[in-house]
Amino acid sequence: MKASKSPAANSGSCRIEGIDEQKVKNRNLKDAKTGKVLVFGGAGFLGSHLCERLRAQGKIVLCADNFDTGSPGNVEHLRGAGFELLAQDVAVPLAVEVAEEVA
Repeated sequence: MKASKSPAANSGSCRIEGIDEQKVKNRNLKDAKTGKVLVFGGAGFLGSHLCERLRAQGKIVLCADNFDTGSPGNVEHLRGAGFELLAQDVAVPLAVEVAEEVA
């Protein structure tokens, strides 16, 4: 995928080739109310703290990590209702529905 600046460059948005913008605009926003969040690199030092903060805010967190530098032990205490740990490399496509992506 290749990122490029969109006409709305002043708003900080960018366009990514291969992403259907209309699908993104029309996506199902039911998760926005429940607060489901996907965190890539969530088992690393920074990601695990981000997952902790999001759970404290009542968000449902899907934590994806390939464990190259992260460790499942960093988020073991978060496992349970509202938290799921997934062994996933960011370079491999992942099909999940979430309200927002946090990197």
